[in-house]
Amino acid sequence: MQEDTTILSLPLIQGNQAQKHITHNEALRRLDALVQPVVADIDRPTPPAAPENGARHIVAAGATGDWAGHENAIAVREDNAWAFIAPARGWRFHVEALSRDVVFDGTAWTAVQGETGGSGGTTEPAPGPAQPIETADVFGINATADATNRLTVSAAATLLNHDGGGHQLKINKSAERDTASLLFQSGYSGRAEMGCVGPDGFAIKVSANGAAWNTALRVDPASGAVSFPSGFRQKRADTIRGRWTCYTNNRWVRFSTFSGADTETYTASGGFGAEPDLDWKYVGPFVEKGRELSRLTGTYRGTSNDIGQFDFRMYLQHGPAGEVWASDAQTTRILVHGLNGVEVGDHWSRLEVDLGRFIVPEDGHLLCFMRPSNPLVSQSYIDTNLNIETIG
Repeated sequence: MQEDTTILSLPLIQGNQAQKHITHNEALRRLDALVQPVVADIDRPTPPAAPENGARHIVAAGATGDWAGHENAIAVREDNAWAFIAPARGWRFHVEALSRDVVFDGTAWTAVQGETGGSGGTTEPAPGPAQPIETADVFGINATADATNRLTVSAAATLLNHDGGGHQLKINKSAERDTASLLFQSGYSGRAEMGCVGPDGFAIKVSANGAAWNTALRVDPASGAVSFPSGFRQKRADTIRGRWTCYTNNRWVRFSTFSGADTETYTASGGFGAEPDLDWKYVGPFVEKGRELSRLTGTYRGTSNDIGQFDFRMYLQHGPAGEVWASDAQTTRILVHGLNGVEVGDHWSRLEVDLGRFIVPEDGHLLCFMRPSNPLVSQSYIDTNLNIETIG
């Protein structure tokens, strides 16, 4: 005759058995421990100092004392002694210390996630045999954690919310020369980092390849003074305002500082070809080497319905003379941007052009040309208020 039940291993009363009450009482004790299964904790490797009868715990790894050799078992205090029940795969207990359920997978206890009571939910990776869930060595949410990235989250967003007031994200380092920072990556290659990177002063540094880094900003921890080790780039806008003459022969008209005040009518000829082609001895807004041409913005309107469209060209011109060049042979011209067939109306229209982050190779001047791109019956005009934005 079988001595124990198959599932819970409850002792069975045998035929002609003496003192049957002992077997019966042992079976009741097991039922008392396993029905409505609740344990106090799951992270205790050592028995509590003064346990009460009926106390239940899941024995943690590294068990010592009376619990030695019973890792993962349910320890039950009975008649002032410890009894141990080995779990079977699928057993589920509620852990009071965690306010969560755990399930035994045959090797380790695994926390149950995503439930609001009752059965169901999903399980998260087990941190190891009988380890406390909140002190797991590694923890992954929709991702696999490792020895370096012990907490890993793969999600569209991560929310760290307050609990009744504010919220702090604390990043602690061991010593001054260590790192406490936020690292931003592209394809797992570093691109920007901010925090106490080495010295205790706050810094922001960037990289184009994850190998070479440039410190953009540094704050001295003693004085609070801010420095820019890689330099400071300031935005500037040069304005071209005035009236451009649109001739019936559709020739280019040049803007330059030699034309007079920036509110007058621009009439200087730039040539008749598909591109400006006359001798360029004039200068425009000065730009320093290393500055970045970022945008052309502004407004324009035609003073006559005769103008339907215009073409626009912007060049960088530089040469050894610096201010006034005697001939084309002394200058170098680079096309920065060109526009063709820009629509013109009798109301103000807005112009916004990306200049492609053009880096000025040498000190020079910007020359701008404009012409009507449709045939004209009579001489007309385009009023403009244009801004050339540069950074550097």
